[in-house]
Amino acid sequence: MSKNALLDYKATGGYFNIGDYVQSIAAKQYFSNIDLLLNREYLNDKNIEPCKLIMNGWFMYKTKNWPISPNINPLFVSFHLNAHIADTLLSRQENITYLKQYEPIGCRDFYTVNILKKYGVDSYYSSCLTTTLPKIEVPKTDDIVFFDVLFNLDKKSYYERIPRHYYRDLIKFKLPKLQDHKEYLKSIFPEEIVNNAKFETAFYKEKGTTSEDRFKEAERLLKTFASAKLVITSRIHCALPCLAMGTPVIFIMGGLNNSSDLSRLDGIVQHFNMVNLDSGLDLSSLKNLNLITLDKINWENPIPNPTNHLQYTQHLIDRCTDFTKN
Repeated sequence: MSKNALLDYKATGGYFNIGDYVQSIAAKQYFSNIDLLLNREYLNDKNIEPCKLIMNGWFMYKTKNWPISPNINPLFVSFHLNAHIADTLLSRQENITYLKQYEPIGCRDFYTVNILKKYGVDSYYSSCLTTTLPKIEVPKTDDIVFFDVLFNLDKKSYYERIPRHYYRDLIKFKLPKLQDHKEYLKSIFPEEIVNNAKFETAFYKEKGTTSEDRFKEAERLLKTFASAKLVITSRIHCALPCLAMGTPVIFIMGGLNNSSDLSRLDGIVQHFNMVNLDSGLDLSSLKNLNLITLDKINWENPIPNPTNHLQYTQHLIDRCTDFTKN
């Protein structure tokens, strides 16, 4: 009998992105039970038992580990290909042949739709599975949550997580000015708001933790989003669940470093109210944005979220329910 599986993850640089576990929680709701946790980077393991697996979220680092085990019965919805590896993975005919078995591939963003079509794989935009998360019944608070706001600009924390990069940049005379990130945010947002905000992060230390610990942390964060009055973030893994929770969220665009960063966003940021703080960033490729300015943020009575994600929600629910019911 086929078992039920869920994606698990490998730490990079000693840290997990806990947002990956939010993606797995979104998939978990469609299974009556979970028998196996399968590492996203090693889905070609020959010892994997016959199982069903929803293939949602961000893929991946280790392209040599595709195609995945024939014992996995996959459902490709809310699938994203990392722009750094997409051409490498899809340059191998065996991977294209594998994906074509499961056409059409439901994609989380338009970049993935287009790159798959470029290689002859039928695909469509499905939106993200985290938008189907059930609302969590928790008491509402007056908390304003700052979740990894402009985290790409927080070099001080970045070097603390990856010390070798500090020495690399130091040797190359490329060491940027290091400042307290919270103080930097006060130059953008009202000081009183920043001082009283609740700060959370997706960076989660690997050392001494188990998969169970990481799932619990993701569940705690979802409750935090559900109870907040307003969430300010530069993380799509935070903003998307807020749509499902009905919590007002504002996505802060800024500090994007490369095409991979921007490619992940087309088809996602259109669902948020968004402030763009990167004047040098060309957003012309992103259509139908809900752009607002900093002065339009209502800290007492936050503007409600757009609802255009709802047109995709039922299709995602139906596909996942049909896949897991037998």
